Amino acid sequence: MVLLFLLSFNLNLDKVDVTQFHPDESRWLNRSFYIEDLLDPFGETWQDYYLTRGQPPLGSYMMGIGQLVQDRPLRPNIAWDFFFDRERGWNETAGAMPSAEDLRAGRRTSGFVGALVVAAVYLLGRVLTNRVGGLAAACFLAYHPLHIHIGSQALSDQLLNLLLTLTFLAAFRFARRPTWGWAITLGILFGLGGAAKLSPLLLSLPAAGLGLYYLVTSSMLERARGRTGLRRRALKLIVQPAIAFAAFVVAYPYLWVAPLQHTYNLFRFRVDEMEAQGMVNDRNRVENSWIALDRIGNRIGEQWQTSAGVVSAINDRYGLTLNPFGLDPMLAMIGLVLFAVLVFRHGIRSPHAFVLLLVLAESGAIVLGLRSDLYRYQLPLVLVEAICISVLAGVIWRYLVPFNAFAWLRGYVVLPFDSGRLRADDPLPVPVTEAVSRKRIPRVRSNALPRPEAIRSPSLTS
Repeated sequence: MVLLFLLSFNLNLDKVDVTQFHPDESRWLNRSFYIEDLLDPFGETWQDYYLTRGQPPLGSYMMGIGQLVQDRPLRPNIAWDFFFDRERGWNETAGAMPSAEDLRAGRRTSGFVGALVVAAVYLLGRVLTNRVGGLAAACFLAYHPLHIHIGSQALSDQLLNLLLTLTFLAAFRFARRPTWGWAITLGILFGLGGAAKLSPLLLSLPAAGLGLYYLVTSSMLERARGRTGLRRRALKLIVQPAIAFAAFVVAYPYLWVAPLQHTYNLFRFRVDEMEAQGMVNDRNRVENSWIALDRIGNRIGEQWQTSAGVVSAINDRYGLTLNPFGLDPMLAMIGLVLFAVLVFRHGIRSPHAFVLLLVLAESGAIVLGLRSDLYRYQLPLVLVEAICISVLAGVIWRYLVPFNAFAWLRGYVVLPFDSGRLRADDPLPVPVTEAVSRKRIPRVRSNALPRPEAIRSPSLTS
């Protein structure tokens, strides 16, 4: 896992100095001082301003911590004014353009968080399937061009993916062991995800819906002990929206004065701003969910694909002209089908079912809410692709190993195991070398055996 983190961090850092500047980087760096002003939660910073309503605060906290760790100022520049966006010189003259060192520091912070996402995805893929599934998910995400691109910009989108991955992990652990500790952890992660990009806050609603389903169906169980256990689990899911909202409010002092009204202001602002982005640029406008699906397919099925690099290398090596169009989504869809098979196999109350519910809910929220086709809005869907590909790789490994399909690798690498079937959620065992006895079995001479007539002799049987 550490090696995967270092691999991803190095890939992100390699692009820090060459990735094109985006004006949103100026705004995230500008809000670095939020981490300092937490000491004054009722101060001027947390009043009902345009920038305060513009974004939840967790990404600004992340950027501020990164600036402090790298000994950079918390107020490196003023906020970029998009009214003068076409006149870049105006923003630069006004002081909205961050210095090269401040920009580099913010990008390193984003790259570090992006590498944490890769490590967390490995853990998630491992619990969903096995080590091979986790490794496939981590490598897919680490080499994904959109993941690297955003990981080399001073933006908060990598923090969203990190919190989503941790939420899915916590959901898996809760479904396996439904204690109050895991229930509270899950609710807090829902709230912190909302404090990063709003949409994860809504994931607490399908979790509560699942709890209501458990509560209704608990009466159908014959055993009283089973009914009690299922009702307790249902209660811990039903309270998820309350825990999530409490964590969301605590994380943002702007909400403390009027939690409900200011939360509505945040969601209303995000909807209006996304529609305004589409009106300013007709190319980015998304009128309905069908168009949203088409735009998403173009983004992560053509423009940004991990498989494109692999296919390009194969074409260069063997002189081929293979087209990787749509390969990533196709593999992810196969993995999604296998994910559903695992849910059918393990049952509706299994960890796999809960994780799949949250993955589909987050994907649906993105598709339904997408009204402006900006590349960074698709980053959580790249995470979903990685999760589905982890299931695909893990299941393939599980079913090929018993047939000794990887025997040709012996002598080149150490295989995790040689034989035996594993459940889909079992980790791969550590290889154990067993000493094979080569001692020859002595052959029995024919003259040492009794003669047939001796066996039939009465003296030997009496």
